Amino acid sequence: MARGRMIAATVADDKRFNELPIDAALVYLMAIPQLDRDGLILGEPTALWGQVCRRRVDLLPRMADIITAWIAAELVTAYHTDDGDTILHFTGFHKNQAMTHYDREAASRFPCPPGYARTSKGLVVEQVQQSIETPADELRTYSGPTPDEVLPNVNQCNVNQCNGDAPTGSSAQTPQDDKQLTTAIVAKMEAHGIGVTPFTVDTYVDAAKEFGIHAVLSGITAAAEQGKQHRMKYVQACIENKAQGKIPANGAVPPPTVNGKLSGFSMSKAIGG
Repeated sequence: MARGRMIAATVADDKRFNELPIDAALVYLMAIPQLDRDGLILGEPTALWGQVCRRRVDLLPRMADIITAWIAAELVTAYHTDDGDTILHFTGFHKNQAMTHYDREAASRFPCPPGYARTSKGLVVEQVQQSIETPADELRTYSGPTPDEVLPNVNQCNVNQCNGDAPTGSSAQTPQDDKQLTTAIVAKMEAHGIGVTPFTVDTYVDAAKEFGIHAVLSGITAAAEQGKQHRMKYVQACIENKAQGKIPANGAVPPPTVNGKLSGFSMSKAIGG
């Protein structure tokens, strides 16, 4: 394990982090130096307390609630080993760690989180491994395909749905495949510093199938312009309203919800359905 870890200066403005109860925020920061090279740690409340904040006896009774708050804020995901142990994955870990020394740290003793694969440089989302391994300079300069680049011949069905037109012809009924959608969405998320997780990617792929890839990429950008790209519900509202042409080009005002509520795709994803 490294002797220290990086904490990004943006933590001061991260809404998810700053909405945590103060004790949950404190233990979250104290946990970061204890994470292994994959951003993992044993998530049993007592074991976590003993590793992270054992001199704070007052926090021991609160550990289960603290872990629950992390998960609810989507800062951490939990999964179980075959032995029944709970493992916590800090999903933003690799975004904030240079990890140039990854191969010099001890290998994680925990199984890989669901939906991820281990590589020589760290964890990557399985279905977007090739996209994640694109050189960092390319990811920083690429903000996703423009509408003219999104293969209109295979995405015409989605475009017509956004415009309220009925698709015609067999080619118009062929949706863009998941791999193409995923690649475009991940590139856009990376460009705006959004942590890539299977949950988030799947949510936006579902949105692309419902509203079209143009609306998804534009919605992510609109949310980023307001500094709310990390708020999934806000991004989803932007996507829906972009699809219906309800957001100004400069994204100057928060988007209203559609018909007073989020659509079926976003609401079910937002509550884990």
